[in-house]
Amino acid sequence: MLRNIVCAGLVLTVSIGLAFAEPIKGKITSIEGKKVSFTTAAKKGEKGESKTYELADKVKVQKSMGKDKTEVLTGGLKAEELQNIDAKKGVGAVLEVNGTTVTEITITGGKKK
Repeated sequence: MLRNIVCAGLVLTVSIGLAFAEPIKGKITSIEGKKVSFTTAAKKGEKGESKTYELADKVKVQKSMGKDKTEVLTGGLKAEELQNIDAKKGVGAVLEVNGTTVTEITITGGKKK
């Protein structure tokens, strides 16, 4: 009986943790108003899934500056990196999604020399 309760508690804890914030890798194809269109990353030769998410009132926008380093973009959604997005190429990003609402955007990639 005790083992069943412990197992149920563990499953509940893991489920709740996964439900709160889920990072999704891919490309932002457009941002219009309070919605962001996003294509998930896929394996070579496959197409990613296109989705549209709601943006939270206070979305944290940051840029990846290397392994485990980020820089908060002061312009937020108006930042230069998110302006004039080419819908075909998109902008590499990782979205933190809570349900269907984006709470954080981390812009990845960049120009390689």
